[in-house]
Amino acid sequence: MGRIVPADACSCGASPDPLRAGRIRELEAERDAALRERDEFEQAIMALEAKISSLAPHGSCACSYDRPGDVCMHHSPALAAAQAENARLLIALHDAIRQPMGVTPDSAVEFYSPRMADEAEARRPRWSDRARPAAPVSTATGGEV
Repeated sequence: MGRIVPADACSCGASPDPLRAGRIRELEAERDAALRERDEFEQAIMALEAKISSLAPHGSCACSYDRPGDVCMHHSPALAAAQAENARLLIALHDAIRQPMGVTPDSAVEFYSPRMADEAEARRPRWSDRARPAAPVSTATGGEV
């Protein structure tokens, strides 16, 4: 096998070819860019693997992630917080139904607002607002209409 010599030194003693040396530099730059791109892809793969392993208690949800930092709706912390608040609201609602009017149960204190209570009172139907049925009228035959 022949030995590899640098582009600027030829074993035969001829002067270096500037076109060949330029092409070698281009190829080396392409190689370096490909190596950098490979490193970026490897880092992205490692980030995705870390993300998938963090889902281990739930198993993979088979989400289509756009980027390693993305979170699907199923695993979103905002969704978990909203579900927890919804559960607290349901408990407060059921506790409030069982209380006399105007009594705020302990489970509903964090959700109570005097302004909203006043607005709810204004929306509440009153017996005086309802149409009253007409009084029965006696007929000559003794029946009522």
